[in-house]
Amino acid sequence: GIATASPSSLEGGGTVVISKRFAGGTNTAFDLGTITHKWFEDIEWLSEIPSEKTLFENAPVEEASRVTPTDLQNAAKRYLGSLQGAEISKLLTKPEGNVEVYREQDFVIRVGKGTQFASVILDEPTDIDGSIDRLVVFKDDAGFIVGAEVIDWKTDSIDEGELSEKIDHYAPQLSSY
Repeated sequence: GIATASPSSLEGGGTVVISKRFAGGTNTAFDLGTITHKWFEDIEWLSEIPSEKTLFENAPVEEASRVTPTDLQNAAKRYLGSLQGAEISKLLTKPEGNVEVYREQDFVIRVGKGTQFASVILDEPTDIDGSIDRLVVFKDDAGFIVGAEVIDWKTDSIDEGELSEKIDHYAPQLSSY
């Protein structure tokens, strides 16, 4: 009798704008996002930049079959460009010290009525069932956890003026982590 929700179901305030969801090109965008997400998931720690050929070979078959070769090639170029950027490269490079990385780390947590995730307030006890894209756990010399970094990959294309709106859109999801 407990409600369930996923972190991604909380994004956008927990509502779906049907006209946007079924707008043209949405499925292609989802497929390209899934492909790019898989490429990020494949990296434990960045030691070398993969080739386009390697990316094509490791793209999820089902999603890759639904996009055009040009779309897949453009996605690979954007992905490879992101790996060469300082911010993404730093996120994927193993830091000094006692650190562990978990990719696609599943979790379930029960929260009470009234729990707030950014702009979303739950109106009943709810099991939040999700998966953290990348969890980097920092430990001291004795092996005790002293910190963690949660990374959630987003592949949206946005204009500079939309950044604040996108941050607000994803805030409930990220807050649940």
